[in-house]
Amino acid sequence: MSISDSATVPASQAPALRWFALLLLCAAYIQGPVTKILDFNGAIGEMSHFGLSPAPVFAVLVIILELVTTAMILTGRWRWLAALFLAGFTLVATFIALRFWELPPGQERMMA
Repeated sequence: MSISDSATVPASQAPALRWFALLLLCAAYIQGPVTKILDFNGAIGEMSHFGLSPAPVFAVLVIILELVTTAMILTGRWRWLAALFLAGFTLVATFIALRFWELPPGQERMMA
């Protein structure tokens, strides 16, 4: 056995590395709600900008969804369900924020 063989450990046998990888995958879903909490008026403005009303309710729901699902993923509790919720949230948020179909035809439309 060489030194390189003993240094290679599958991710399944390195729980700290696996948890850190999950943390990196969830980083955007941690940063988002923390920013919204620290600037709640900005979060309300963001919800209003995208036409979500009542904006304060949507801001709180988004904060809760992102924090709870991230915690579920990092702790391993119903990880698959939390990942499914985040995937659905990301899909819905993308279509709310990037309304490319409302742009006039042309190159600008393809850049959305």
